[in-house]
Amino acid sequence: MFKNYIKTAFRNIKRYKGYSFINIAGLTVGMACFILIFLWTYDELNYDTFHTHSKLLYRIILKKADDPGDPGIPSAPYILPKILKEEYSEIVEVTRVRTQAYPSAVRYGDITFYEQRFFLTDPSFFSMFSYDFSAGNPKTTLNNPNSVVVTKEAARRYFGDENPMGKILHWNNSHDLEVTGIIEKVPYNSHLQFDFMASLQLYDSERLSSWWRETAAYVQLQEGVSVEDLNRKIAGIIQRYHPEDEYSITLQPVREAHLNIMQGGRSDRRFVLIFGVIAVVVLAIACINFMNITTARSSIRALEVGMRKVVGARRSDIIKQFLGESVLLSLISFCLAVILVDLFLPVFNRLQGKEMSLLGSGNMFVYLSLVGAAVVTGLVAGSYPALFLSAFQPAKILKRDISRARKGSALRTVLVVSQFSVSVLLIIMTIVVYKQMQYIRNTEFGFSRERIVHILVNDQLRDAHKTFKDRMLQDPRILNVTFASAPPHLLLNVNDFEWEGMDADKEVELNFLYVDHDYAETFGLEIVQGRDFSEEYPTDASEAYVVNESAIRFMGMTDPIGKRVTLAGREGRIIGVVKDFNHKPLIFDISPMVMGIRPSWFYDLLIKISPEDIPGSLAYIEKVFKEVSPGFPFWYQFLDDWIEMLYVPLKIMNTIFNSFAFLAVFISCLGLFGLASLLLEQRRKEIGIRKILGASVPGVVFLLSRKFLKIILIANLIAVPAAYFAARMFLNLFVSRTKLDAGGIVVTVAFTFVVALITISYQVIKTARAVPVDSLRYE
Repeated sequence: MFKNYIKTAFRNIKRYKGYSFINIAGLTVGMACFILIFLWTYDELNYDTFHTHSKLLYRIILKKADDPGDPGIPSAPYILPKILKEEYSEIVEVTRVRTQAYPSAVRYGDITFYEQRFFLTDPSFFSMFSYDFSAGNPKTTLNNPNSVVVTKEAARRYFGDENPMGKILHWNNSHDLEVTGIIEKVPYNSHLQFDFMASLQLYDSERLSSWWRETAAYVQLQEGVSVEDLNRKIAGIIQRYHPEDEYSITLQPVREAHLNIMQGGRSDRRFVLIFGVIAVVVLAIACINFMNITTARSSIRALEVGMRKVVGARRSDIIKQFLGESVLLSLISFCLAVILVDLFLPVFNRLQGKEMSLLGSGNMFVYLSLVGAAVVTGLVAGSYPALFLSAFQPAKILKRDISRARKGSALRTVLVVSQFSVSVLLIIMTIVVYKQMQYIRNTEFGFSRERIVHILVNDQLRDAHKTFKDRMLQDPRILNVTFASAPPHLLLNVNDFEWEGMDADKEVELNFLYVDHDYAETFGLEIVQGRDFSEEYPTDASEAYVVNESAIRFMGMTDPIGKRVTLAGREGRIIGVVKDFNHKPLIFDISPMVMGIRPSWFYDLLIKISPEDIPGSLAYIEKVFKEVSPGFPFWYQFLDDWIEMLYVPLKIMNTIFNSFAFLAVFISCLGLFGLASLLLEQRRKEIGIRKILGASVPGVVFLLSRKFLKIILIANLIAVPAAYFAARMFLNLFVSRTKLDAGGIVVTVAFTFVVALITISYQVIKTARAVPVDSLRYE
C-alpha cells in the first residue's frame, strides 16, 4: 500500500508539472527562509556555550540601587571580585577584563598596528574561560605581569612564519610584553572578541585595589548554587564597603551577555524573537499556499478518490495517501531548500559577521530539528487537503458532481487575505526602516560633521598637542583643529556632578566632555548664553565649564552664568551654555552634559579641512603627525563615515526586511494563483452561460477580477493599521525619527493591487476567452 502511495505521488508530480512546481517552489522558498533564520536563532542563543564551565560563569552587572528600572552595565570596581571570592564560598573563581576604549599601538621591530581588540585580564581568566591554545599553558600563561597571549592570526601580522613564543611586543610605547601563549582563534560566538590578552598586573596595585568602576568582572560558581539566593546576598555589598557609591550588583549568565544590547551586547532577544516569528510566518504562508493549490485541484483528483473508495479504500486510507504525498513534496522541498541555504549562507554570514554552517556543522540537534520541521510542515500543509478530498462521496464524484469543492472557499479566502496582509505589513516596515536610515543620514545632529578627520591621540601627541595644533593651522587647507575626550555623537561617559543650590542628599552623574578652546568652533556649536572657552582667560583651563541647555533645565537654573559647579571633584564656574546637540546616538535622549578643559583626557583629534585638495590635506596631516608622534602608525577616518558605522545594524535590518518582504510577496502570489485556479475552475460553466447570453470578454474579465481585488483590499485594510502601530513601535526606539506619512502606504497598496492583477491576469483572460461549448459539454 505504501509503495503504491509513493508511486502515485511521483506519477502526479510528473503528470501535473505546473502545479507541482508551484507547490514545491513555494515550500522550498518558505523552508529556505525558515532554515536560515533557524540557524541564525540557534546561533544567537548559543553564544559562549563552548566554554567548559559555561553554565557556571556569570558576569557582574552594576545597577543604581535606587532605580529598579535601571538595566545596569557590565562594570565593577577593581577591588570587588576579590571581596566576593573571600566572602562567599559559592564563588570558586573570579577574574577581571579591562577593555580599551581606544585602539592600542602595538609594535614589533618596524611593524606597528593600532589594535582595537587589546584586552587586559587576571591570570585566572584562562582557567575560567576555555580557548584552544596551540602554545603555552592556559593556567600559568599570564602569571608574569609583562606577558601577553596572542591569537594565531594576530601573531602572523607581526611575526609572519616565525615562532611567536618569547617574542617581545611594545605596547603603547610604554610596556614591553612577552608572548607567553598562542590561541588558535577566538570563536566568533564569544561575547569577548580579542586578539591580545595581556596581564592586568601591568596596572599598579593602588589602581587594582581601588573602587574605580573601569573593568568587567566575572565569577565562576560552585555546582548546584542557587543564583537567585546568591544575588540576594551580594546585592548590597558595594554600599556596605563603599557607602558613597549607591550601586547594587547582580549576576548575569555569561551565555546571555550577547543578547543584551543595552549592556554592551551585539544583539538583543527582541530581535531574535521578531525574526523567529517572521520565519515561522513565512513558512506558514508557504503551507497555506500548498493547501489552497491542492484543494484547487480537487476536481482533477476527485475521480481518483472516487475510484479508490469504490474498490474498498477507507477514508483513513485516503487521508494517509494525501498526507504521504504532502510529506514527500515537503521533503523534496526541504532538500532543495538545504541547497539554497548552502549557496546563500556565505553571503548571509558576511552580512551578519558570523561563520555559520549547515552541511558542515555536524550538529545532530540542528539536523534532526530541521528534518522534523520538514515532516511537520508536510503534515500541516497536507492536513486540510487530505480531510477535504477524503470526504468526497464516490456516487457524486462518478456523476461528476463535485459541488463539495465549493465548500471551504471562505477559509481559503481568509488564508489568502492573511498572506497578503503579512506581505503588506512587511513592505510598509521596509519602507519605514529605509526612511529612518535616510533620515539619520541626512539629519542635522546640531553639529557640523562634513570633512572632519578623526585621529586617535597617543601619549606623544597628547603631550605635544599645542605644537601639533600650531603646525596644523599653518596650512590654509586646515580650517579648524580640536582635541577632546570623545567625538560628538558618542558621549557616553558619566561622572559625579554637583551644583550650587542642589539638595545636599542628592547624588548626580552627568555626561561629561573634556575639550580644548576650539571644540565649539570646529563643530559649529551655538553658544546661547555666556561665552565659549577662550585662551584670553587663563583660568578657563582649570576653573570654567560650559553646559548644554538640557543641563540648565535639569538643574532648574534661569541665570546659570557664574554659578559654581563641581565635576569629578574639580570645582569651577559656568561660563556659557551651548545649544543642545545630539552628543549621543539617536536612540538616546539629549541628556544633560557638561564640558571642561583637561588635556590629560584628550583621546581624540578632530581636524576640519577645506573641500579643496582633500588628498593634499591628508598628506600634510600625516607628515606632521609622524614628525610629532614618531613610532605610532598614522590612522584616520572621516567623522561622517564613523557616525554612519554606528547605524550599520539598521542597514542590516533594512536588508533583512527587504528580503522577507520579497519572499512574502512571492509566496503570497503563489497562493493567490492557487485560489484563482480554484475559483475560476468552479465558475467555468457560469462563464460559459454568461457568454452565450451575450457577455463580452472585458465584462467577464472585470467580473472575475472583482473578487480578487476585494481580497487585496481587505488585506490592505487589515495590514495598514497593524503596520502603522508596528512602525510607531520601531520609530519610538529613536529620539530623532522620521515622520510617518501616507506616501509609503499609498505606494504599498498600489503595488499589491498591481502585483495581484499581474498574478491572476493570465488565468482570468484565459477563462474569459474560453469557448462556452467546452464548459457546457457535459450538461
